[in-house]
Amino acid sequence: MDFNLGKGGEVKIILVFKGTESIEEVDELYQYLKNKGLFKGNAGEVYANVTNTDKALLLGLGEEDKLTLDSLRKAFFNAGKELAKLKIESVDIEVPELKNICYLDGIQAIAEGLLQSEYSFEKYLSKKKVILSIKEVNLNVIDGKREQSIEAIEEVKNIIDGVFLARDLANEPAMTMTPKTLANNAKKQLRKIRSKSRNLR
Repeated sequence: MDFNLGKGGEVKIILVFKGTESIEEVDELYQYLKNKGLFKGNAGEVYANVTNTDKALLLGLGEEDKLTLDSLRKAFFNAGKELAKLKIESVDIEVPELKNICYLDGIQAIAEGLLQSEYSFEKYLSKKKVILSIKEVNLNVIDGKREQSIEAIEEVKNIIDGVFLARDLANEPAMTMTPKTLANNAKKQLRKIRSKSRNLR
């Protein structure tokens, strides 16, 4: 999953707070869903409309005053899972300033939620259950936050790499994850980190 700054993408993710009166981009659809009780904007609620020309995924954030980094992260985790089911390869997200949330922390929560949605441990399965589809995430950030957003995303990606490694090691059967194997894995990962560090210099 690659993160880019700017507009573009197969599907637009539209953030919706509970009680939102209208949505400019897809208001006809939103009014229909709201009146039928099919989408209310609850935290983590997802509704995807990818068959029409204006492909959109409505993502509920709950009540605006109650939004937290954790609820934002979970909402984008749900969005990532839904997009994977639909085999969507690229998305467009406009990242607004959110009440009571630092802008860069919000960027990181969005990226983390999407990245976490990709994790699966299927090393010993003959048929993979999770098929990764999202290749490109385009984030439309506010003016003056571009460089800081890039750094924030890179930091999250590095953290998630470590989290996934720890999960992989924890999920290995005891008979295969011997102390020697664990040590060799650690050395292998450290070599990768050193290589990345050299490339960044």
